[in-house]
Amino acid sequence: MNNEEKKEIKIKGHVSRPLILKEMYQQGLHICSVFFGDKREGDCLFCLEILTRMKNESKK
Repeated sequence: MNNEEKKEIKIKGHVSRPLILKEMYQQGLHICSVFFGDKREGDCLFCLEILTRMKNESKK
């Protein structure tokens, strides 16, 4: 992830990690360990799996 991409992710105050990852994904960046921080084109099954697991964990 370059400096310009980091500047695009503006998070003020304390935000939980799942919300940060969700925001990164919504801004078009990978959150999976395979391509973390790279720009993505379309959906990534690895990233979607992470988001699904985080959603399921929050329901517990």
